[in-house]
Amino acid sequence: MNRFYHYIFISVFLVFIFGCSTEKIGIDSGLQSFQLKILSPENLGSESELLPADTNRIVFQAKALGSKGQDPFIITKGISLYLNFGGKSNFIKTINITDGLSNEETIELSGVYGKAHLMVVDDTGDEPSYATGSSDEIYFRNPSISDIQNSTAEEPPFGSSMTGYRVNIRGQKNNIGRMVITAVTNSGFYVTDLASQTTPPPSLFVYNFSRPYGVYRYQMICQLTGGIQEHLGDTQITFPDWISYDDCKTSDSLLCKICVDELKDYEKKNIIEPYQLKTETTYDKILMESLESSLVEIKNATIMNMFESAYDRSTYTDYGQYKVRLNDVTASATFLVISRDNVSDFDPAQYIGKSFSYVRGILTELNFGSKNSMWIINVRDKYDICIEDYCPKKN
Repeated sequence: MNRFYHYIFISVFLVFIFGCSTEKIGIDSGLQSFQLKILSPENLGSESELLPADTNRIVFQAKALGSKGQDPFIITKGISLYLNFGGKSNFIKTINITDGLSNEETIELSGVYGKAHLMVVDDTGDEPSYATGSSDEIYFRNPSISDIQNSTAEEPPFGSSMTGYRVNIRGQKNNIGRMVITAVTNSGFYVTDLASQTTPPPSLFVYNFSRPYGVYRYQMICQLTGGIQEHLGDTQITFPDWISYDDCKTSDSLLCKICVDELKDYEKKNIIEPYQLKTETTYDKILMESLESSLVEIKNATIMNMFESAYDRSTYTDYGQYKVRLNDVTASATFLVISRDNVSDFDPAQYIGKSFSYVRGILTELNFGSKNSMWIINVRDKYDICIEDYCPKKN
């Protein structure tokens, strides 16, 4: 019986083998990819030697390549050009391929920072192949804090034009900045670029989700990376990473050697003077936006009654915010002040109707999408407050 089933198995197997035909699988002769060659500039920079700040004109040519080695692959159609940098891909324009080759194309770029590359994709027409081609990497200069705070909006809210991008502000010859920490909070820190030519110098909040370890006021930063986002009108760097000047003094990396060499003369010499706010300052909304995250000061400002309404009371109870009114003009401006977080022994409720000689802190914006913002002064420590009998002085 076993032999019978053995013969049956052999017979079926032979019928299967001889009854099947062999099919030869070949490679279709079609579009496989593109070669994207940058013709100008010839020097595309490197990690250690970034391109000059005025490099923005790129000349390139695209060529179609076939799956069987056709160079060029003869095709005539439009394909899409993209620019990739900072974790985003932006469509630039459609370029034409004729007989497998494009013309020498020229594009003018602006607002492009760090490592970038061009890419073409066959994603147009009725039957796109989605074949792609990428250029070599181009190393543009890194953004400054001023670049990050720049906005293309003509009216509030002024969001950063780099929202959604991941940036790298790093030390490098002629591109180092002079980033100095102006305040540390339980969720991050504020940094100001003292190398900027603007007055006041631009500042930025680095949101770390918790109090950053080893960070202190007036510490210098050699490199700062992270994603740009807007939070209630306030520009922030999120998911950050940074290298401090102190860290760099014990590192042999090229970045750190350059940073220490260029910043050593400023060690323990970083002084940031607060910008004086007046009612007329608040009329200039572009100026106010430029002051975001900066150290500011108001003088002769009266503490208003934080229990006057249910809204004021809950704002004070829940967030520690209370209104102060400048006394420089009749219809003067008001600001919100938060001192509870960093000056626990100061009780503003005891000074209702009294005037600060001065109150300093970091200026942050509160905007829910309207044309008008509320501005908050976040007091850093007891030395930022002077009112009547409460006016601590440093020794």
